[in-house]
Amino acid sequence: MILHKLISILLFVMVGLDAWATGSGSPMLNKTHNPVIEGDTLYVGGVIDSHIYDFLARSQDDLVGVSHVSLNSFGGNSRWALEIGRKIRALGLSTRVDKGSHCASACIYLLGSGVHRSAHESIWLGLHGARLGGAIFMAIASSCAIDQLAKFDLITLEDPTCQVVLDKWYRVAKATTDESFDLMEDAGVLSSLRATYFAMDEDEAWFKEGNILRIKDWIMTPEEALQFRLIHQIVAD
Repeated sequence: MILHKLISILLFVMVGLDAWATGSGSPMLNKTHNPVIEGDTLYVGGVIDSHIYDFLARSQDDLVGVSHVSLNSFGGNSRWALEIGRKIRALGLSTRVDKGSHCASACIYLLGSGVHRSAHESIWLGLHGARLGGAIFMAIASSCAIDQLAKFDLITLEDPTCQVVLDKWYRVAKATTDESFDLMEDAGVLSSLRATYFAMDEDEAWFKEGNILRIKDWIMTPEEALQFRLIHQIVAD
């Protein structure tokens, strides 16, 4: 019971952060930073977690003159990202990804929650479903006869006990992913974004990334984001 509670807590800490960051030249995006207000813009960068929600909840007076949220993050905790996205929507804030910034993983939930959404023409966006935190591998390893020293290359999916565990966590990750699309669709993002994502190719190395949904990460261009109304405007130099 204790192990499963621990797994539940860590499930939604997105393990894709390092993957997005590889070769990006932006190591600071994997660190925790407090939001900063400059003029009419709230700058949110680094790991997305409860501290951002707390800032929005406790800084109501400071946010009076704020109309935009500038995002620069490779993601973080998807449960908190959902709550932050709802807060952004409730406050009537617009969201954007500026030149030189990135928005991936749980950051997409924040972007898709804005009243008006924009991105610079040079950036890219990274979309994927809810990922399993590292602790879940302990349960999978014990149930699926994985050789951990082989870095999860040996996995016995045919084992009935293994399949029960995989099915359980698939349902949990799928429910959270659907909740994130619901949030964005309530803000005007097209439902075809969800349909297109779930129709994408299978990620053959899904178990190494904790990608229980087994769908490949989507590196999205601003033009694609505009097509699905994830953004309303592409900003040029």
